[in-house]
Amino acid sequence: MQSEIGPIVDPAGWIRWNATTDPSKVTYGEYKNYGPGSDVSQRVKWAAYKPVMTDAEAAQYTVAAFITGADWLPATAVPNQLTLEPNPLS
Repeated sequence: MQSEIGPIVDPAGWIRWNATTDPSKVTYGEYKNYGPGSDVSQRVKWAAYKPVMTDAEAAQYTVAAFITGADWLPATAVPNQLTLEPNPLS
């Protein structure tokens, strides 16, 4: 999410976790990535792959929502980003 993806990333983008993992059972998504490896036109065509997530879909995977980070991360003093921020290249 909102990451610079370099040219080292294979244009297909994703591989199965292992031979027994059904890719339709795992959500793979991308959100406002940028850089030479961020082109999603050649990515896998799995049903559960979302090459372009909406703001609302991506918000479900933020530190705040996905692991309720606001409840415990501040006490750790570990740097983090609890919410989505504007893409630096937008």
